[in-house]
Amino acid sequence: MKIQEITEQRVDELAPIAAIAVQAVWWLLKWATTKVGWRILKYVVSRHAGKLAVGGAAAYYIDQGWDWVIETIGEEAAQMLIDNKFSIAMAVTLILGAVALKKFFEKKGDEMVAKYQESISEMTSAGAVGAVAMPIGQMQRRVSKKKKKKA
Repeated sequence: MKIQEITEQRVDELAPIAAIAVQAVWWLLKWATTKVGWRILKYVVSRHAGKLAVGGAAAYYIDQGWDWVIETIGEEAAQMLIDNKFSIAMAVTLILGAVALKKFFEKKGDEMVAKYQESISEMTSAGAVGAVAMPIGQMQRRVSKKKKKKA
């Protein structure tokens, strides 16, 4: 088998073919982004817009550093996070998570309290507390049945 050397003449012969291939790939990429890309981009944004927004906000606050954390939660709480070896990203995530949790309870809190009000009042009534704090002698022990072994 004869190995053909790459000469300048062969490169010159392949140059127009390579240029046409590059132009074809470029056209294909432009077509795909204009025709198909927007659909994919719209889908991703509509599906994950909240995550993208939170990620952008987190990146912005991480860029601002510990000054923003100190302004938000106070110097003492920020120092506690620093003492517990929290990174700035962990601190920002904790704050954003707490804000999201607070908003959730502000929105759904009254609804949840109304739904579970009866069980909450039963748990805090004297009857429930008395049942938990009964003398040891009156407690009943649960006995499990022994399994029979097959011979």
